[in-house]
Amino acid sequence: MRILLIEDDAVDAKAAQRALRIAFPEAVVDRRNDARPEDAAQIAQIGYDCVLLDYQLPSVLGIELLERFHADDVEHLAVIMLTGAGSERIAVEAMKAGAEDYLRKDEISPDLLRRAVLGAVERVRLQRQVAEYQQRIEHRALHDPLTELGNRAHFHACLDRLLAAALRRGDGLGLMLIDLDRFKAVNDTFGHQVGDHVLQKVAGLLSALVRRADMPFRLGGDEFAILLDTGISPAGICHLGQRIVEAARQPICIGEDEVYIGASIGIALYPVHGEDADTLISQADAAMYEAKRNGIGCSVASMVG
Repeated sequence: MRILLIEDDAVDAKAAQRALRIAFPEAVVDRRNDARPEDAAQIAQIGYDCVLLDYQLPSVLGIELLERFHADDVEHLAVIMLTGAGSERIAVEAMKAGAEDYLRKDEISPDLLRRAVLGAVERVRLQRQVAEYQQRIEHRALHDPLTELGNRAHFHACLDRLLAAALRRGDGLGLMLIDLDRFKAVNDTFGHQVGDHVLQKVAGLLSALVRRADMPFRLGGDEFAILLDTGISPAGICHLGQRIVEAARQPICIGEDEVYIGASIGIALYPVHGEDADTLISQADAAMYEAKRNGIGCSVASMVG
């Protein structure tokens, strides 16, 4: 176990260190006389299991440092607030700010410290497990399990969000709908396992070709979509569409065999082809079917109205 004591008073620090050595004889105990809120991220990166934090430091109140330990960009730490005065107000303030426990310095003993530190570390461990579990659940709810691309629900949520942002900025937005060609024949000939492999290859292809800010999705079956946020021109999105079409024509190796598919793409731009999600999707869908029907690979929607 590695423990950090942040305490400026030499007498109090010595007493706490002595109690810690008895409570955790094999632990590594570091001490700092002071710390500022901007030090929180650096302290967190060291990987302390627990921090004993004085309420009153030379540069700052311990509460301010505690709040930084619980900021979004800092790893959550098990923090026990120490104070020289038994104040219920300070205790409540510390717990609200994220402290796992609160101890008066004059009451510290090895047994009390051991219970407090082990309890704080265990509570933070459980909090991390719960947070990781929630993240996994949220990820599964918004991502296709086969390709790891965003799913249909995620697509609609992102489209609504990007449309609202584009409206505020007076900016544009691009939508691509992609349907694979000859995919049913691959499934019928080689089976669904090969079909799944092809879908994964296509997902990887899309992720590799789009910009970092763009978002590819698998809507279901052999349908994909890409949302292209700011900085995309009509010529740029058409160029990307052609690159995807060309890449999709390349053979996909399945063991010693090669399978050939293709892609038909429909493109719609906000606000040129529609100002709401339903219109944009309908326009891109119509353009995609025109591309498939005419064998042209990529087609841009017609002007609305």
